[in-house]
Amino acid sequence: MISKSAPSFTFVPVNLADPKEYSEFQRQRTICGWAFSDETLAFYREKQEQKLKSLFWITITNPGASSAETPNAESEPAESTLRVGHISLDSYTDPPHSPEIVAEDKSTLAIQNFFILPEHRKLGLGHAVMEKLEDVARTEPYGSPNCQFLALSTLTKKYVYDEGPEWRGLWAKFGLPAPDFSAHTWYEKRGYEMFKEEPRYPVTNEDGFTALLVMALMKKRIG
Repeated sequence: MISKSAPSFTFVPVNLADPKEYSEFQRQRTICGWAFSDETLAFYREKQEQKLKSLFWITITNPGASSAETPNAESEPAESTLRVGHISLDSYTDPPHSPEIVAEDKSTLAIQNFFILPEHRKLGLGHAVMEKLEDVARTEPYGSPNCQFLALSTLTKKYVYDEGPEWRGLWAKFGLPAPDFSAHTWYEKRGYEMFKEEPRYPVTNEDGFTALLVMALMKKRIG
């Protein structure tokens, strides 16, 4: 399932106490469009300290760092690795859900905050990252041998495939074109099955119209 063209990558724990990493993480979350406020990042750091959130950078080797050209004396040397995205393996969910999403014994863990920067999405990393995280989930220190299921939430595919003002038609109310890509469908191809739909996130346009986005809650057996 992993693309043969996917470059090798490494999971590196995110240190939100480091100003440089904090800034880059907030930048990436802002591009993602969700969960980028200082308040949210403080909440994430708290969950990290409670050992409930394992947040990772997705890093690849920086081709520019191995350039044979002599760098300009006034320029900073290129970083040897690039942070092309991030992903989190958690034993909590936000907002809280039923025990179907996470379990105290870590038999079910949650995937959250999965994001790859747009300029790196054609590298074939998506499936490779998910496959590696599914392995990490079954081992300590970030996962658990008890882990039998992984759960996640994403926008229901109805916003991509179903006509109607509350689905594909909703995008126009926010001045956006209807997307052609559905993360819901992508996760289905990885073996995740929807067990519930849940209205969750309120969004408001410039005219004051508010919609409650419907999420697909999905789960996959890994053990």
